[in-house]
Amino acid sequence: MGSVKSLRVIRPPGVEPGYGIWTFGDRYSVFNLKRMPDLIPGAGAARAMMGAATMEMVEARGIPTTYRGMVDGNDDDCRVGSLREPSAEMMITLLHVHEPPFADGRYDYASYEQGRGTLDNYVVPLELIFRNGLPAGSSILERLEQLKSRSDTAAVTRLMADLGLEKFPAPGTMLPTPYCDITTKFEADDRPVTREEALRISGLTEQDFRRAEQVRDTANEVITARCKALGWTHYDGKAETVRVRGQVALGDVAGTPDENRIYVDGFDPTKEFLRQHHRRHQPRLLEAIRDAKAAAKIAGAKDFRPFLQAQPEPLPPEIPPLVGEVYQAMANDYIGRRVFDVRPLGEAIERLQEAD
Repeated sequence: MGSVKSLRVIRPPGVEPGYGIWTFGDRYSVFNLKRMPDLIPGAGAARAMMGAATMEMVEARGIPTTYRGMVDGNDDDCRVGSLREPSAEMMITLLHVHEPPFADGRYDYASYEQGRGTLDNYVVPLELIFRNGLPAGSSILERLEQLKSRSDTAAVTRLMADLGLEKFPAPGTMLPTPYCDITTKFEADDRPVTREEALRISGLTEQDFRRAEQVRDTANEVITARCKALGWTHYDGKAETVRVRGQVALGDVAGTPDENRIYVDGFDPTKEFLRQHHRRHQPRLLEAIRDAKAAAKIAGAKDFRPFLQAQPEPLPPEIPPLVGEVYQAMANDYIGRRVFDVRPLGEAIERLQEAD
């Protein structure tokens, strides 16, 4: 079940939804490489607790979710506020996953297109991305720089107009309104799609697709409001949606250091920290990934990983426990209770910065 979560099925989905328990592990994944060599101690429970808190806040806004509660030592589902100890286990509603078949160098979404409006109890094969700002490393900033380097003034102007900006942005620029993108979910390498294509391959009607966009916007609003209350800056994130019993709902989790870019006092303590660490210290890995993706495209293969000629190296030994402490300290602040026995977030971040 994914690269950083494992699933225990209690009742599989059939005509009706099933349910099961996710265990959030201490592994992490970057660059679509699935599992990296290191464990981040305590990160799984921190992500689970923050994700659960977000799902509960989203539900309070009237949006259904696939979240059923956290799990204590007796497999009882409960709210985050009632947990006395950290938990890495979350009870969830299980739905059908229809992975599009891959043939002749492309993914086939015919089953979604043919079932549009009638499919139910399934995971929508899209990720709905929202951007409140453009932090360092933002793909939007990279896109603008590439267009600028090619002297494509018209494209730069169009993109800046879409972003609501009048001048070329610097890293850290906040947008006047959220800018939204869509990518595929089940492809080996997430692919950007237009809204028109997203609607076509989603299996949703136009009305339900608009509802999915509302789910995305509500999740963004909830996370942004919580971060603002803590003095944090919420730059971007994503929402994954499902259709369950005829309703569009929020699936997976949101509001965690893995799913969202959140800055604390100008520092990015999220998974992006790990991604940028690898960029700085393992540039050959990034080159190998680019080469592997190019080779996979030429070969018409859906997965670039078999073509990879280099493997990620472990992090320096002092980094994983410090990242884990930052995650746990973030969770304490985000859920509003000290459930993890770690230093305050500011001190944890300072130690991580000193070690990096």
